[in-house]
Parts: sequence; C-alpha cells; structure tokens
Amino acid sequence: MRKLRPGRGADAGVRERAGVTRFVATRSLRAAYEATAYVVFLRGRERVLRIGARPPALPWGVHRQAAFITAWNPFGRLRPARINDRAHRRLAADLRKAGLRSFPAEGRGDAGDWPPERSLLVFGCGGKAAAAWGRRLRQNAILWIVRERPVRLVALR
Repeated sequence: MRKLRPGRGADAGVRERAGVTRFVATRSLRAAYEATAYVVFLRGRERVLRIGARPPALPWGVHRQAAFITAWNPFGRLRPARINDRAHRRLAADLRKAGLRSFPAEGRGDAGDWPPERSLLVFGCGGKAAAAWGRRLRQNAILWIVRERPVRLVALR
C-alpha cells in the first residue's frame, strides 16, 4: 500500500485510485483500526464492515457510497461517555439538518481494550464532505465505503 505525505489532497484516500489510501499513522494505530469491527444496526440486525473487505448488504438506495463517522473521543483521546453522547447527538442532528440519511452504528475493537464508539453510517455525502465532517469532529480517520469495493480507511490528519 502506497502512503502519501500529510497535506497532499484532503480526499486522496477517498478517491478510488489503484490502492491509494491516505493514512500515515503508526503501524500500531493502523493495526488498531484494522482490528475493529464497524457495526451498522439495520432493522434489528448487525452488519459488520471491515477495512479492506467488501461491505455487506446495506440500504444503498440511490447512493453508491457512504461514510462511517463518529463524534466520540476526538483525536483518539478518551472522554467521558456523557460528553461523547452529547457530541454524537449533535452530529446526528447536524446530519439531519443537512438532509443526509444515516443509520446508527458503532466501532468495536476486537481486543476489547477500548470502549465501543457510537457512530453513524452516512449516505448522501461525497468524499470531500465526509472528510470535512470527520475533520470538524477532530477525528483521526473515517471509513469510506463504495458499493462492492473494499472499505477504505481515510486519514484526516
């Protein structure tokens, strides 16, 4: 996998280009993201996304792409649940105001050494907009999902 230098195109990892993913974190941080189940709650069932794997059946509707975004624990620093929950509710409200469709989700580390993070699977925004949401929320990365293509981890800083 080719790594790009920071600051080279805000959506470099979002564009579908021959295996390019913009992520320049430590190996251990990347491994932590890869060892996480990104769970979407749909009609009482869980659908699991994994980095590098094709997405499961999702309610794509007219959309071909989606983003997995959280407001929890900005820059990977643990915060109290009440603060994280408030940020999550604000994100959900802002997405609704923007006319974007989202579904409840959470990121669950396989090792269980990090608490699950409430998240949203968002349809209807492009790659640049998804990255902008993630940056505004001070996240290290988001997931970018394109129908029938491997799920991508996109670095935001």
